[in-house]
Amino acid sequence: MVQKLASPFGGYYIYPDDPNNLFQQMLGGKASSTQESSRELTPAVDIYEDDAAFYASIEMPGVSKDAVKISCSDSTLTINADVERCAHQGGHWVQHERRVGTFLRSIKFRANIVADKITASYNDGVLEVTVPKKSDKQKTVSITVD
Repeated sequence: MVQKLASPFGGYYIYPDDPNNLFQQMLGGKASSTQESSRELTPAVDIYEDDAAFYASIEMPGVSKDAVKISCSDSTLTINADVERCAHQGGHWVQHERRVGTFLRSIKFRANIVADKITASYNDGVLEVTVPKKSDKQKTVSITVD
């Protein structure tokens, strides 16, 4: 079991490179990574490609399909969704660790893509996006000499 050490400056730190560690902050580390303060969540993404397309799998647990918004501009795919803490009546929170806020992720593709052919599906908290590439193959044209 990992023991959390209370920081005299608020919050907790476990490791020397924890973003809540005062010394890391003074040396240029991140200010605070607590989800309650930033409310911006960065989902984990796996991307692979073949000759035809890029394929992205984005983890978005607790997000309903209707909350997912996807847009594409200038070869950059942007995915976002708002996640709110569910309300409970007649009680109070004892503990809450689930992340809430806005899932936000932008992915810049290095190849030319066909934005109007992007497809997406969402199942079991994982968003699957297929981003087709523009064909780099040039047509071979025969030219007759007169």
